[in-house]
Amino acid sequence: YLVYQTRLTRVSGRSLSFLVTPNHRCLIEAPRYPGRVSVMEAEDLPTRAKILVAATLSEGSPSVNGDWAELIGWFQSDGYREGATERACICQSLEANPEKVKRIGQLLMACQVSFTKRIQQSIYKDKPYRMVVFRLGKQASQKLQKNTNPLLWSTGLRQRFLNGFIGGDGHIRKSDDRTMITQKSHKTISMLQAVATSLGYATTLTREKNRDIHRLYLNKTRWRTCHSSKGSLKREELYTGIIWCPRTKFTTWVARRNGKAFITGNTFSSEMVELCIKAGSPEKVCNVC
Repeated sequence: YLVYQTRLTRVSGRSLSFLVTPNHRCLIEAPRYPGRVSVMEAEDLPTRAKILVAATLSEGSPSVNGDWAELIGWFQSDGYREGATERACICQSLEANPEKVKRIGQLLMACQVSFTKRIQQSIYKDKPYRMVVFRLGKQASQKLQKNTNPLLWSTGLRQRFLNGFIGGDGHIRKSDDRTMITQKSHKTISMLQAVATSLGYATTLTREKNRDIHRLYLNKTRWRTCHSSKGSLKREELYTGIIWCPRTKFTTWVARRNGKAFITGNTFSSEMVELCIKAGSPEKVCNVC
């Protein structure tokens, strides 16, 4: 619905970004019970509130096994389709990543995939450079094309898929296990952000200026705080424009603003108020009001 000069609550920082109505139901960490989720309206958020930004999605369908799930991750990050034949190929540098080359070979053998392996030699920065290309058979290539929605998979399969994708295009910082994944395709990186969020990773998606290069940052945490070293990230402002109020079965949903994903609740609905009133009222009451 459209509003004009309406007071809203904004939380904006390096890891959080949302603009909601004051009575919007935010999911936070319970102050006295670490790890538990509590509900609080946006206008009442304290300075050091911790917002829920990731949670494990309920189990999905085991449509593939774990090795296939990881192989699909490798293909979507480091793979391509070859010309008119549409054969799937996965490539890796033998000089820079010999362990990754070995891992791809192990997965292909475990999945009993027919494939050929060739080494392309070239000169890069005045040094010999060898690229290993795995060319998959027709049946495996078709199977890779069909299984492209990891969000429908179980938690274990989604984690194996993410591991494969990180193996191909990811970098893990040793000091704190923070992961960065680089991709040109916004569609692919958005899907990957949804998968990571459903596995309990805090995610932030950025884009380079004037370039179609996207970077996804993952942290193994479920919470983001509403303050920084400079103080509270919470502000009030007047807003003119459209306000969206999604309605879901369990009154919660996953949102993304400015590349930062978080889990939130709907604005307090009249149906919930009605249920509370009926629960505390005698049976013979006016059905109209």
